[in-house]
Amino acid sequence: MYIEAILFDLTLQIINVIVGIPANLLVIAILIHNRKEPSTSDLFLGCLAFMDAYFGCMTPLSFLNLFLLQSKELWSAIKFSFGVKDTSGPLFLSCICLDRFVAVVFPITFGQLKSIKYRLSLTLLVLCLTFAYSSAKMVGGLPNF
Repeated sequence: MYIEAILFDLTLQIINVIVGIPANLLVIAILIHNRKEPSTSDLFLGCLAFMDAYFGCMTPLSFLNLFLLQSKELWSAIKFSFGVKDTSGPLFLSCICLDRFVAVVFPITFGQLKSIKYRLSLTLLVLCLTFAYSSAKMVGGLPNF
């Protein structure tokens, strides 16, 4: 039973690396290419793609550490990347949804809040929350964390 679960997890992680890293890099390239006409959600999309690409790059290191290196420092970095995955994805997706919700439901207010400073502030808040959670996860010792 446990062998099947481990193989299933490894299969999904390999698919995530093969599909996820190129897809996220493509998103970043498209955002850079279209920077002359940015949408209001581009900052959130770019951060989400970068964080997902970072997590995807940590998967091969996780395999190396599990089967070959067995380094405590690398294991801490892997735990940090899982913290990044746990928080940055849902928070940046929520930012994108909030941005588009306000644009549709409150178009006049959205026009007044179109300045980049609001999005930068929200992005900074999300990054601070992400790094705080990831650091706590990396340090460990917290029950059920």
